[in-house]
Amino acid sequence: MFLTRLPLIKRGDKLFVVENQNTHNIVQDFERFLSRVRDQIKTKEGIAKRSYKKGQAIVVNNLTWHGLRYSYIQDRVRQLQTSGLTGEELKRILSKEIGHERTIVIDVYAGKGFSYL
Repeated sequence: MFLTRLPLIKRGDKLFVVENQNTHNIVQDFERFLSRVRDQIKTKEGIAKRSYKKGQAIVVNNLTWHGLRYSYIQDRVRQLQTSGLTGEELKRILSKEIGHERTIVIDVYAGKGFSYL
């Protein structure tokens, strides 16, 4: 859905926030929504993506707005890596898609040199 809507959004506009709405409030509303429906939308794939090993224990993070963004970027990096783009070209595309316009932000989500993947 994101990739379908993205070409329809003008530069500087927001995908999920309408004019005169505070982005922070929308994010909080979405986080509350996720909190209410989290148990109803669990998937094995989602649980696997949010799980990591800490010592002997397996920790599963809750589904969050930021986590969805993180997962999108990591999945999109994997998609784009097969396209033959350089790392910097890939970062420029992704940073534009997520609205940051700073390629260094992609390092936060995917690791320097995409090491988190």
